[in-house]
Amino acid sequence: VRGGSEISALSKLVVGDEEGADATLTVTGAESILAMGLATTSELIVGNNGRGDLQVTEGAIADLSNVSIGKGEEGFGSAFIGGLDTKLTADALDVGGGAFGLLQVEQPARVGTFQLWLGENGQVEGRVIAVGTFHDPSKRNDTGIFTNALLLAENAQLNVDSLILGDDAILGGTVTWAVEIH
Repeated sequence: VRGGSEISALSKLVVGDEEGADATLTVTGAESILAMGLATTSELIVGNNGRGDLQVTEGAIADLSNVSIGKGEEGFGSAFIGGLDTKLTADALDVGGGAFGLLQVEQPARVGTFQLWLGENGQVEGRVIAVGTFHDPSKRNDTGIFTNALLLAENAQLNVDSLILGDDAILGGTVTWAVEIH
């Protein structure tokens, strides 16, 4: 999807579906849009049982309902979100629920989701994750990843420079959180 093009899907889009598959979906350039339906059942799967890669760059927008990166038992999924005015928004974002999932967010790109779940084989790399609703726009705008809820499984890897917690941050999962909120 390049140069101002748009792809819209209503229910399901899979990048790297079958074992042995190696697929890439690239959304790049200002006014280029990948949009999924508003139904709660619509899903973008990156790396179901094959290898899948999602690239959202150079001002492109991905507006999605549910995203799974590395979903199946054999699935290897990765997503790179980077560049000025580049955005990925999703109701729910699941990284590493299967064999392996990686989400990389490079500033000044932004990822916004209500719930970010990192499975046992999930990794997130970026500068900042802000958890909660921030009424001060300056905190929200400086965010690489913004989510209301951050859920981690054992062995999930959160590789960020800063974790900012709002008053209403939701933290959970199968790990023990050792966090003091001020």
